Amino acid sequence: EGIITEKGNIAMKSALSIRLQHIMKEARARLSLSQSFVALHMGISRREYSKLESGKAMIGLSHWITFCKLFELDYNCIFYGGLDHPPTSYIQNVSQDSSYIVSTSA
Repeated sequence: EGIITEKGNIAMKSALSIRLQHIMKEARARLSLSQSFVALHMGISRREYSKLESGKAMIGLSHWITFCKLFELDYNCIFYGGLDHPPTSYIQNVSQDSSYIVSTSA
């Protein structure tokens, strides 16, 4: 008891991946943004973003931080289950200046 088996690790990773997918899709959908728009501001291709949102690829820490900055999310929202508040102000400012790219530096 108390030891996580290989199956337990896989289940935990799977649950985390599903939560990430949900957060990414919900945050984007709340503002009716395209995957292309979000990808541009994350500095990745739309195809790469699509893979992240669909769970076909796992998001790296630097991209997660960039995503959270873009949507004004707490980085830890993945651990407590979801979006903390509807993202609005920052992304609206970014959408008005399409040349702006979110910095990945903390």
